[in-house]
Amino acid sequence: MKTVLIYCSNGYFFEEFYFSIIKELENTCNIILLLEYGYIPDQSLQIVKNLFESKSIQDYHLTRIHTERSSRQRYLRGIEVINKLKGKKIDLFLLGSDFIEVDQYLINHVSSNGGKSVVVGDGLFEDIFFEDYYKLKGLPLDDLVKEGATRSWKQKIRNKSAIDIVKGGISLAFRPVLKFKIKIRTNAFLNYRLIPFFMFRKTFTKNAFTKYSFAVGVADYVIVTDPIEYDGLKLLIPTIKKMFWAKHPSYDLFKNSDKKGRTKLLVIITTGMGLKSPDHKIKRWVTVVEEIKRLKNPVEIHLRFHPREQLPLKKRFEDAFRANNIQTVTLNTTKYALPEKFCEYMGVVGSRSGTLRFCRTASHKIFVIGLVDGIHSGFYGKPINMGNSEGI
Repeated sequence: MKTVLIYCSNGYFFEEFYFSIIKELENTCNIILLLEYGYIPDQSLQIVKNLFESKSIQDYHLTRIHTERSSRQRYLRGIEVINKLKGKKIDLFLLGSDFIEVDQYLINHVSSNGGKSVVVGDGLFEDIFFEDYYKLKGLPLDDLVKEGATRSWKQKIRNKSAIDIVKGGISLAFRPVLKFKIKIRTNAFLNYRLIPFFMFRKTFTKNAFTKYSFAVGVADYVIVTDPIEYDGLKLLIPTIKKMFWAKHPSYDLFKNSDKKGRTKLLVIITTGMGLKSPDHKIKRWVTVVEEIKRLKNPVEIHLRFHPREQLPLKKRFEDAFRANNIQTVTLNTTKYALPEKFCEYMGVVGSRSGTLRFCRTASHKIFVIGLVDGIHSGFYGKPINMGNSEGI
């Protein structure tokens, strides 16, 4: 059988995307899983161990490639991975991007031994991708973009003390723009050219499309699950030659769930809201949940925060719901991934995120509500910045 290497660079996302791929491929090829250690829920790690013990995957390795700050350290982590793969010919390499220098290093290793690489769009694309796409399509985005920039600027001002504002102004006034640009270009030269040349006698690709933080044309194939992203890639990144639009791996994952069991409401609060965000921002979440409670009467309301969210913000949300006589249960996201007990939910409330895509995709029997400007404001908090928002 052919050997497939699957690299999940976001452990928090494993069950939402990559687990379904493994289940689809487990009887047709040998699977080696490379899993980024950061934010892996305990339950997800146990699932990986079970897959290995049941021989659904041939092997698995935990890595910290993307958590390293310097490119040299990322390359060293990549070397560790390649050493673990010695003697194993990889026929197909599946990963989430090819714009990062160490990803290109791994792709190069696979291709040098005759293997093919496939980049899959496993999350929501960057804001700048949608902004550039809609501008090229001729849609009137200027007001939305300006609104987002203005709100962001005002919010930053409100969140700072007078002393911080003065310090920031002085820093900005004495920070030469040229120096900043030189630093960016110097880092790009070091990370993609100089360091890999001395380490491997190779150089890697950084081009005008690197800013989209996805694919730059290095991998053999690219797969996305959103029609607008597919159209946008064809328009914005001509270096990608072989591209496909496919169903999300978790499509209809919970199609057999019993309606009687779907009695709870899930509120997903993604990261990005500042600790000093205004009360009215949180109040909008409370108001929506109040209305759902009135109409649907869920037996429990669960709050799910990103694992890197800070405790003070969590407490503000919990207190806001409690002040409005709404009892909530805060889930432990370090232990369980989103799909765990997902079949118990009648509906989901969230803001702009790839997580809402999963919820819409995994079950067509629940409602999925996205809050405009729920976390971010202006263009960055609008449905237009989510690709295809049908079903949300």
